[in-house]
This record gives sequence, C-alpha cells and structure tokens, in this order.
Amino acid sequence: MKKFLAVFVFMISVMALTAQNRVYVSDSINMRDGKQYYIHFVKQGQTVYSIAKAYNVSVDEIYFENPEAKEGIHVDQVLWIPTVNKETELNREVKKTGFSFFYHLAKDNQDFKWLSKLYHIPESTIRNANPGVKEPFRNGEYIKIPVATASTALPGKEETGEVSFNPENKVIPNYRHVVKTGETEYSIAKKYNITVSQLRAVNPLLYNGLHVGDRLRIPEGRVASEPVSGTQQETTAQKPEYYRHKVKKKETLYSLSRNYGVEIQDILAANPGLTTSLSIGQVIKIPKTKISKSYIIYVATKKTRLNKVAKMYKVPLSQVISANPSLSKKIYAGQRVRIPVGEMARKHAAEIEKEEKAEEEKGKEYPEASTVVPLGCRKPSPHTKKVYKVALMIPFFLEETDSLDVKQFLMEKEQGFLPFRFIEFYEGALMAVDSLKNMGMNLELYVYDVDKNLTKTAKVLQKPELKTMNLIIGPFYNYSFAQVALFAATFDIPVVNPLTFREEILREYPTAIKVKPGKIYQAELIPPLIEQYYPDYKVFLIAHTAYKDADLVTNMANDISGMLKPQVKVSNNDLYNLTVAVAHRDEEYEEGMPLPSIKYEGLDIYPDIIEANIDDSTVVNNGLIRINYASDSLHPFLDNASPLRKNLVILYGDSKAFIMDAMNRLNEYRDTFNIQLIGMPDIEGISNFDHRQANNMNLTYFSSYYLDYSSPAVQDFVMAFRQNYATDPDIYGFTGYDVTRYFLHALFYLDKRFSNCLQTVPMNLLMTKYRFDKTDKTGNYVNRYWNIVRYRDYELIKLPDLSFPEKE
Repeated sequence: MKKFLAVFVFMISVMALTAQNRVYVSDSINMRDGKQYYIHFVKQGQTVYSIAKAYNVSVDEIYFENPEAKEGIHVDQVLWIPTVNKETELNREVKKTGFSFFYHLAKDNQDFKWLSKLYHIPESTIRNANPGVKEPFRNGEYIKIPVATASTALPGKEETGEVSFNPENKVIPNYRHVVKTGETEYSIAKKYNITVSQLRAVNPLLYNGLHVGDRLRIPEGRVASEPVSGTQQETTAQKPEYYRHKVKKKETLYSLSRNYGVEIQDILAANPGLTTSLSIGQVIKIPKTKISKSYIIYVATKKTRLNKVAKMYKVPLSQVISANPSLSKKIYAGQRVRIPVGEMARKHAAEIEKEEKAEEEKGKEYPEASTVVPLGCRKPSPHTKKVYKVALMIPFFLEETDSLDVKQFLMEKEQGFLPFRFIEFYEGALMAVDSLKNMGMNLELYVYDVDKNLTKTAKVLQKPELKTMNLIIGPFYNYSFAQVALFAATFDIPVVNPLTFREEILREYPTAIKVKPGKIYQAELIPPLIEQYYPDYKVFLIAHTAYKDADLVTNMANDISGMLKPQVKVSNNDLYNLTVAVAHRDEEYEEGMPLPSIKYEGLDIYPDIIEANIDDSTVVNNGLIRINYASDSLHPFLDNASPLRKNLVILYGDSKAFIMDAMNRLNEYRDTFNIQLIGMPDIEGISNFDHRQANNMNLTYFSSYYLDYSSPAVQDFVMAFRQNYATDPDIYGFTGYDVTRYFLHALFYLDKRFSNCLQTVPMNLLMTKYRFDKTDKTGNYVNRYWNIVRYRDYELIKLPDLSFPEKE
C-alpha cells in the first residue's frame, strides 16, 4: 500500500511539473519589418526547444529573430516568434516567385559581392532577386540565388557593363543555342543581333567562361540572322531554304499548302503577318522541307462535309475519299483529314531523294562516319587513378528518430514511420558502391539527409564540398530536387532523379537526368507492339478526355492509323453465319422467316446479298476508332466492334476511376466480343484494380520495372542483401542498387565524357534496362526503356523486347 501511494505521489508530481512547463501559444501578435510575430513571455521551466515545438518553428528561427537567446533565456524574457514558420515561407516563395532560384543560407558578414564570386553570377542579378535585403547578411538569412531558365531574363540595357536581372522578361521558349568550336560570345551575340551583355544577362554562367557544348538561352524579341524554330535545339542544322511563290488567280492558302506539301502553320510561321486572305501577285515564302509523307493533314475545326474540304484544297473528292477510307461524308471537329500533296511537293521530294542518294554514295568512302557512336565516345575504359566524389541525397527524416528506441528501430520496421521508407534504397546503393570499388573505382561517397523540408535542403547546399561533386543522386521530393538541381546547374554537376515520372524536370534543370521513362516512349512502342502481337485486330483507342495529353494521343493515333491496313476482307460465309446467329438470338424470330440485316463493324450487312455471293468476301473499313470516353462512353465501341475478329482496345488515361470503369464495362461484353486490352500510360501506378478482369482480357501495359525472381542475378542479390541487412530487399532496395551501380559505372568509364556520351552505356540491370538518350527539346538525358508486361494465366509476365525505335 505504501509503495502504491509513493508511486501515486510521484506521478502526480510529474503531471504537475509537466503542466507547469507546458508552453501555450500567445494571443499577442505584433508587426516588425512587415512581418507578424507572436510575443511570447518565457515561463519557469520552459526551454527554447519546448517553445519552438509549441509554435511549430525551428530553434534556429527563434535564435535568428532573438539573437540574445543564444546566450540563454530567462523567466519573463520576451521572444519574437514568427506566425509563419520558415519552411512555410520558403515553400510560398518557391511557388510564387517568377524566376528559378535556389537558397543560399548566409553566414555573418557575407554580402552580394561575395556571393557573386562564389556562384559566378553577376552581383546585380543577385541583388535584384533579393530586394530589401541589407548587407552584410546576418547568420541564417536566406538569400535567393537566381538561375537563368526558359522563364527568365530579357536584359534592358546597352553594352555598358552588367545588365540588370529582371524576372519578368522572357527568353525564347524551348530553344537553346549549342556552342560550337570557334564560336565566341561576340560571334553568338552578333548572330542574334543582340549585345554580349544581353547574352550574359540570360546566361549568368557565361561569367565563368564559354565552353563548346554549352546550351545558351536567347532573349525573346531578338532578330536572328537565321530563322529559329520553337522546337529547334541545336544550331548545327542548316539554314532553312524557301520557295518564293507569287500568288495566282484562284489560289488560296489551302491550295498552296497542298501543292507544296507544307502545313499551313509552317507557311504562316515563315511569313509573319500573313493571313488566309491572299492577293494576286503577293509573294509568299514556302519552306523547303523534306516531304516524308504523301499527304498533309487538315484538322476539322467544326462539323462539315468531306466534299467541302476537298473543294477548299482544290483536290478531287475521289482522291480525298481514297486517302481517308475510315471517314464518312460528314466529318466532325477534331477529325484529321489526309490531303494528298500536289505537284510541287512531289517534285521537291524527288530532288531530295536524288540528293540523299548522292550523299549516300559519297559516304560509302568513309564507313566510319555511319557509326551511331558519337565522335569522342568510343572505347570507354575505367579511370582507376582518379578519385570521384558522389553525393547521395536520401530522405532519412532523422529528426523523427530523436526520441526513438534504437533497439526497436533495428528490430521492427513500422510501416507508417518515414525514416524506414527509403532506408533500403540506401542499403542497395551501398552494395553498388562496394561493387564498383571492387572493380577499382576510387570513390568518396557523401551521404546527406534531404527530404521535402526546404530549410534542411538549404543547409545541405552550404556544404563546401558539394560544389566539387562529380555526380549527385537525389533528392527524391520535388521542391528539394528543384533546389539541388538549380545548384547543380550552376556548377555543371549531373544530378540524377531516380524516382520521378514528371517531365517538367527536363525543361528547367540543364544537368538533370531522368531515370523513369517518359510517356512518349510508350507511344513509340505501340505500333510495333500491335504489329507483332495484334495482327489483323480491330483497333480502338479510348482516351479519358479529349484534352489530357492531346498532342501525344493524336500523334500516336496517326502512327497507328498509318500502319493499319485501310481495309480488310471478311468471308461472306462467316458473315452469313453471323446473321443467322443474330436472328436466332431474337425470341420473335421463327424458322423460315427472312433473315434480318445486321451491322458489322459499322457496315450494313444484307443476308440475301451475302447469300447470293457466298463464296466471295466483303470489304470493310479497318481504320482506327478513336473514342472520347467522357462524352461518348463505349457506344462507338459497340457500334464498330467485330464479333468475328479479335478486338484490341487501348485505354489511355491516368484516372483510376476511368480505367476501372472502362475495364469493368468491357469485361461485360466479352461474351459477344473477343477483347484484348492495352493500358497506358500509368497502369503501373494504379493499385487495387480487378486482376481477374485484367487476366480475362490479357491486359498488357508498360512498367518502369519488372522483377524476375527466377533470374540468377536477382537471386544472388537477394542472398547478399539478406547477409548484409538480415532482410529481403523491397523495390527501393533494388532501385537503389540499379541506379547507383549504373551511374557510378558510367562515371568510372566515361569520366569527363559522362555528360556527352551517356547514351553509349546501355546496361541490363536487376529489374529493368537503361537506354539513355538526349531529349530533342532540352538536351537532357532520359531513359527510353519500358518493360512490356502482360497478364496471362493470372501471372504477370514480361514480353520479349520489341525492336527499339530509332530517333528520326
């Protein structure tokens, strides 16, 4: 009893002490330097840590706003505490600021001049990005370091020193001038009719020197000495040539487009100010482009008739009908009509073909010129004498382990506990590091805890060794990766994002490398996939809406349409049998009654005509059927699906609700139609869909990884992982190993050629393959390889690789 009373008294005392030390958020709020602060009076037993926790700020923020607190706090001391913590403030700035930047965490007595020397960026540029910041900086102050991107900097001063940075000004979107041997800042500026200062203002890194291969931004509004396309990437292309056409009577922009085989938008682009109203005698520039197709495309903007389109382009209706067997007399907004090209287009195509043959004959004297390996990328070999520095940035969330029982941490892996989420990525990466060291690589690995917290990321970026890295892997979270990628671009360091599917990282971060393949590479694989696995199928493309990835879906639809046979023959005997079967499913039908007509793949079938020609066949259109699910549901599928042939349905959409609803409804029609399914672009990311339905329709989709546990390499890795860490690797464990092994191997063998020759190092890894290539628009590296997987007999199997599509 006495023991119980003693424990009871102790517990009451602890509770009383805890209540006494509890920190309550103040009701008093004051303004200082334009910011709101809580006014907190320190109470007995309170600490800076307990106060920071109560106000959801960091200890560093309290010290920054109250420097005297570093010497200790006392009862009744007044502390100014921000009402908005620094992490929230930084996230808001990153989202709303109109230019790209990363944060520098200042130390006492640093100033703009010091930062300019550190980052090789004009002092005025940094000043203009940080209005109101006073010098010298205070310890812990966050300073924006601007980095020129496609959305920054059009200079406004002449060649009289530095040009002020203005985040409201623009550069030419999606365009880079690639520096060639012999070019100087002056020659490049002269080429675009701008000054060197203007060139430097949108390319701050030029203050650190000009190098062959640099990708330079060009101010919007310049007058180039040669035309620049919005999608052009390198200036190695020859200057475009033009026909100069004098408009004749009855000629229209549409007839000229058809005659020369050039899209209307290209003619308009070559003639600023030109409209569809032409005058006799008017001179128009027509771009001389390579004619790769025998037709141009007209996209209907409203409901109209096919004969009107033919008349508009001045081409016989019969030719238009022949080129568009899948179209009816009426066409609708969004439908694409093939217009056969005219005489000038055919003449120009013949000229190009003749030139290419001559060039081909000439090239036979130099067989080495035909190699696909870029010059300077051949014969990679290990660099055993060089020491490589690699940074690994992984979200460990170490601050959440402060009060953790270490024994419990090691023995249990609680599912919702953030520090456990990526620990196996790190463990897999360490195994890859050991593998490369065993091959002779001299490697210094630097590991940093970088998660979604921007204040933590900013602190890591102050590490003096970071700007000397040869490679950075990570971070994983978007905003933190943006900060690190902008920092890396400043010092020309390759930075690898191992997990994101976001295409945006390729547009804004010049040295970023994207490991996860892009949607466009799925679309490239669809035609060969159909050709190899779905020959003679009736093909449907069902998209969730008409707007999501509209260009990609349209281009894919055109590629599919181009490979399908325009028409197929169906046995009249089979069709007659079908009409009989359909008649007998009607309860009102009686033997001896005339067979009713039916619809077959959208075509009216009359049994008496079929029976009279029973040994013949009927021709039906075989064009791709596109369906907008949001507006049309599955009605076009039911009107056009084939009960005799197999039907391939390509579902395109990233909405889980759309995929599951469409699969459920298609599965209901399997009694009538043989349906095979391809899902894209993100079936891999959709969980909990019906695997039974997927198996019924042999769902095939694209996956960024596939683990074959029967593979000896995978089995060996699993055994080694168990021996090292007493557990089996999860997906992050395999990913950490694959990513780290590949990029360390490439760095070890390519050294300084890493940024130019990564495409020459394909590699088969544990759960995927890496086939890197440079993007057309930005020049960044992205992995093109998708695993093609299929449900069969309730197992997920990997299909053999298709012939990998070459870039045009």
